[in-house]
Amino acid sequence: MNLYKVLSLTLIFYLTTSIVSFAQGGIKFYNISVKAGIVKAKQNGKFLFVDTYAEWCIPCKKMKKVFVDSAVSEYFNKNYINVKINMDGPNGRTTYNDYDVVFLPTMMIFDHEGEIKYKTDKLLTADELLNIGIQANVPGVYLGNNASQIISTPFQSKSTTKPKPKRTEVAVSKAKKAPKPKKEVVKETSSEGQIVKIIGANDEMPPEVLYQEAYYQLQRMNNSHGDAAIAYLKTQENWDSEKNVKFIYDFVESANSLLFDYIKENRNHVASIVGESNLAHSLDIIVNQRIYQGYPRPDLQEAIELYSLVDTFTAEQDAYQYYLGRMLQESNKKGYLATINKYLTTVAPNDHYTINKAVEVYSSLKYKKSTWNHYKKQIDKAIDLNPDEARYYVTLAKLYLAKGDRKKAKKSIDDALEIMNENTGELDGEISDILERISKS
Repeated sequence: MNLYKVLSLTLIFYLTTSIVSFAQGGIKFYNISVKAGIVKAKQNGKFLFVDTYAEWCIPCKKMKKVFVDSAVSEYFNKNYINVKINMDGPNGRTTYNDYDVVFLPTMMIFDHEGEIKYKTDKLLTADELLNIGIQANVPGVYLGNNASQIISTPFQSKSTTKPKPKRTEVAVSKAKKAPKPKKEVVKETSSEGQIVKIIGANDEMPPEVLYQEAYYQLQRMNNSHGDAAIAYLKTQENWDSEKNVKFIYDFVESANSLLFDYIKENRNHVASIVGESNLAHSLDIIVNQRIYQGYPRPDLQEAIELYSLVDTFTAEQDAYQYYLGRMLQESNKKGYLATINKYLTTVAPNDHYTINKAVEVYSSLKYKKSTWNHYKKQIDKAIDLNPDEARYYVTLAKLYLAKGDRKKAKKSIDDALEIMNENTGELDGEISDILERISKS
């Protein structure tokens, strides 16, 4: 092989492994780390746009339509170096630690020094993303998370790895007074360039000023309102007062926060002040955001704890359903079956829908004589619990096919066809496949 061919193949390999494009004309994303992207952007005289995602993240998939918008892709391909980070990939953990990625998708724009010009974990329309891209593509301009205000210095510097707070840090009302926050000056300017607010310019700012400052930043939807809230709470020895509880309720946004930890530890007290229905509604939003957009993904135990804040009666069942769905997304069929057996034994033994799903997954694996009878009994139980569900007979046919029993598989399909109606037409494809397999075997 001559040198020209070697260089050509190397170039092709580099392009196919380092660039991800979702569609012709879409944003061209590099599959590299944030730090490598910053270097590449600086070399090209551009700023860096980063999108973080995971295959399991449903909201992330919605952003794909935005990234292929012709106006968006044309502008970002021309003016930015674009990087897409799979948070379950090799660059995910570093991105999580360095830039405090809590929810997916999180999108960021960086300057040449690696400072964040813009950061949001909210879904954006094509017009919104294009407008943000245009605004941020100016040296010295840094945007709040709703991109409606411009601040003269980075609103958030590169973060360092932050340890998760211990439970003992939550009960501030009973703990020692927290240390004062480090001095940090952030100036905000109006569209005319006039300074309208200075945050943290004086470490000795009175608590009431910090209190008002936090609400000011919340009203402006500035990313610094969370830090402003913590700065105020650190001046308070008693978080349990009515004023402070209402303040915590107003500012809690994430399950990964001291404010949320306080609410978990003092749920009844918080509910007595802000109202049970109001608290339940807020917790439902935060819990579901953590479950379905949170990074890293919660394990089963954390999911149970989270769902228990929403509904103690269905917490275990809801948590298992989330975790089982997660394992299917990750193609962890053996782990799925082990977990589902525990679920059906200890939580919901008569959940015939989940029983059927377990047998479906089992029948897709290599036949094992030692466990076949167990799953045969399971699908028989599901049919006994709901004998008019045609899908369960189709699953039974799959189970017989896995064993090689064509005669009983055909009988199960005949039983399914007898009770099928217009609402079970989606089974037609599966039934045709099974009958074809029976005829060929």
